[in-house]
Amino acid sequence: MPLPASHTKHLPVIHHPLPNRLSIELPISQISSDPSSASGSTGTTGTTLWLSAQVLSAYLSSLPAPSNGKSVKVLELGGGTGFTALVLASLGYEVVSTDIEPVLSSVLGPNIDSGKRVLLGNSLPTTVSSRFLDWAHVDSLFKGEEEEAPTEDWLKPEGGWDMLVMTDTFYTPHLIEPLWNTLIYLSTPASSTTTSKPPPIYIALESRDPILIARALETGKAKGFELKKVGKRVGKEVERWGWGKDDWEGVEVWKGRYKGCSCVVGMDGYDIRLYDLSSVRQGFI
Repeated sequence: MPLPASHTKHLPVIHHPLPNRLSIELPISQISSDPSSASGSTGTTGTTLWLSAQVLSAYLSSLPAPSNGKSVKVLELGGGTGFTALVLASLGYEVVSTDIEPVLSSVLGPNIDSGKRVLLGNSLPTTVSSRFLDWAHVDSLFKGEEEEAPTEDWLKPEGGWDMLVMTDTFYTPHLIEPLWNTLIYLSTPASSTTTSKPPPIYIALESRDPILIARALETGKAKGFELKKVGKRVGKEVERWGWGKDDWEGVEVWKGRYKGCSCVVGMDGYDIRLYDLSSVRQGFI
């Protein structure tokens, strides 16, 4: 059975079982944020396995998986060690896991490569890749400050994304708005003639800073996201690992979807008004 990530951050490699196939273990390389550790330090976040990634992976593994060869496209923001992406790939999803440097080159890319070999060796699906994605850049695309390059067509695949996932992405105030604007950009179709609805968004977070988390969630709601906390089912899935409540205390899973918005965040609180997407792109919210 897997140990909570809080107990394994000092290890250079974790052999973590798939949530629904405990006999198959993924080798997850880590780089500790502790400079005194044997593996050194990247001086950044995202290079060790997150507890929230374990919890989200357990929950998503309990949902109906793609069937009958159906293509279900998933984009992960802030992929970190790649564990969640590999779990989803093993279930039959087509996954693109994203992060910035040095996380992409140091842990995400290598773990995706080694994990795919394990999945292939166990006759499981392996449609998963890693890519660079900076929320600040997508924020600029969203606001119309930059034009999307031809090489960025993958951001809006034909038919759109079927699911967006992210774990522990609310960790600093200045990235809250760019992250939500990135999610709006990814949730809206490339063509105005597309009628598909925005994809569900699964968010796992660890409430280390309750004030920051509350601000992040309220900002998302203000920008037009419907957000609902997932309840007892999450606990039931984690308990299958033999974990007690203390082992994953503070971790929450939220399900969201972009619905459009009726309010904006002002300097002194919330200013309620109707607006359209062009207003958002011009930076009014």
